[in-house]
Amino acid sequence: MNDLEKEVKIKIDALFEKAQPLINQARETDDIEILHEAEHYIQRVLNIDPTNIAAIFYIGCIQMLRKHEGLAQVLFSVVYRADKRHVNAGSNLGILYKNNEQRKQAVALYLELIETMEKEGSNLFPNKEQFNYTLADIYSNLGSCFTNNGTPDIALDYYNKSLALKDNIDRDTPRFNMALAYLEKGDYQKGWENYKYYSVVHPDKRVKNYHDEESTTPKWEGDKTQIVAVLGEQGLGDELMFASILPDMMKDTRIIFDCHPRLQNLFKRAWPKAPIYGTRKDMDSVWQLGIKPDSFIPITEVAQFYRNKKEDFSGEAYLKADDKLKQLLPKTIKKKSKRLKIGFSWTGGLMKTNGHFRTIAFDQLLRILKCDADFISLQYKPEHNEQLMKVAKENKLKNVFVYQDIIDDYDLTACLLDELDFIVCAPQSVIFLAGALGVETYQLCPKRGMWQQGVYGEGMPWFNSVHNIWQQEFNDWDYCIDEAVRVINEKIDKR
Repeated sequence: MNDLEKEVKIKIDALFEKAQPLINQARETDDIEILHEAEHYIQRVLNIDPTNIAAIFYIGCIQMLRKHEGLAQVLFSVVYRADKRHVNAGSNLGILYKNNEQRKQAVALYLELIETMEKEGSNLFPNKEQFNYTLADIYSNLGSCFTNNGTPDIALDYYNKSLALKDNIDRDTPRFNMALAYLEKGDYQKGWENYKYYSVVHPDKRVKNYHDEESTTPKWEGDKTQIVAVLGEQGLGDELMFASILPDMMKDTRIIFDCHPRLQNLFKRAWPKAPIYGTRKDMDSVWQLGIKPDSFIPITEVAQFYRNKKEDFSGEAYLKADDKLKQLLPKTIKKKSKRLKIGFSWTGGLMKTNGHFRTIAFDQLLRILKCDADFISLQYKPEHNEQLMKVAKENKLKNVFVYQDIIDDYDLTACLLDELDFIVCAPQSVIFLAGALGVETYQLCPKRGMWQQGVYGEGMPWFNSVHNIWQQEFNDWDYCIDEAVRVINEKIDKR
């Protein structure tokens, strides 16, 4: 190395020394300004050496933190192709593959990384501890590729390998992921035992202080003498599902329900004597000034006390639609008719929640819509309903209806569901609302489904009124559509 090369290396090393702690700090704080500063230093490295692999890797990390996942994937691919021993680039690339539902690529990449690490040993890292930690993360990420995929036992095998390597350091993520696999298997006790680690993995989403600034509200541990603030969380469907446990909890202790604002009225009608506030998104709720709970608990963690085996699920409906609000429904819905009124949906969820597996194509959906009944869309996104009405027009279907203003209001949606004869629906939040109301529902379930649907081939334990129709083959809706059409025609004949 000549003097000029040494000088360049010193400059680059100095820039990396400034950038690396800033990237770590931005990862912890989500501070965009710090990320900008880190990027400035890395860009200076690339101005000196445009092919610097370390700099390209760090730019990939910055783009990943910015949620620019497509660009990050390109950058990590460049790094990993240049150096297959760059395990961190490969690991990040695997995460992005999985996030974009490229599961086969993610699995192949993680297995390749494991082979590389086993071959190279700890030579890739400065010490054995860092080697084990990185390999453990790869096993955990590999396990996540088999969760909510119809393969929970494979997922658990990889999670256990991850835990064995972590030696009590940062074991929370694999433990929470194990919860999802156990719940998918229907092993509820082990599922809830591990589900509590969600609080550690996502502390900002599950902690709320109901006391003054000088003290914190402790987590409820089952003491039946306490007043407990139950904190709603996650999506509307999850909150409706877990709220079915609260009648059992109310028999044991006094609760205050801090719920989603869109669900407040529904819950108040269900439990008029309970203090219920739609303030879960408000970290400084006014009602806290007058009511001081002894403890709090996220609603999902209540399950560990009341739903540890299949027999613990009552399956009972607990919500009531507002009869006065029903007067606002269109007369065509309220009017008694010889034709069946059937609610339906054909897609639900996001990419990260297997949304593409929960989507039925319009050419398949038409087999249902051509039955001799009236069909009311329960899709909540306007763009989906616009596509629906375009398809209905193209196929000259006059029995398909959209009431977007009703779907936009959850109280009115409950009224609508209560007036329908039954529902045929791909997995989405409206199913939990229908189940909580006791509305007869047929859920068309993908083979690779979320654990909330129930164990593959079985019914949904949360609500007796929800009946599962499962795919027989992965991503093949033919059986589900055949069964849905059969159910509809049988009910038409009985009408």
